[in-house]
Amino acid sequence: ATAEEEPDWEKIMQFEPARTEVPIFLSACDRREESNHRYTTAVEDLDNALSHGIEELVQTMEDLLHSRGEKYFEYETNLKSDYAYIEKL
Repeated sequence: ATAEEEPDWEKIMQFEPARTEVPIFLSACDRREESNHRYTTAVEDLDNALSHGIEELVQTMEDLLHSRGEKYFEYETNLKSDYAYIEKL
């Protein structure tokens, strides 16, 4: 069997000690694959959650800055208007 092919475990298990060792080995391989899958899923979930959280934070900051900018513009407009009114007096 090449490195890419799975060995013929049934054939190998015909002889001792492989008869008892192969099932233990295959079980351990399955558990490792399941663990790797759970780890990969957890990392992807964490990455997605962080990305979403960062997007929300950026959007909140953008909203706050835009709101403040509008208020400053309104304040500036009112000041200029008041100044123009005072100059006319």
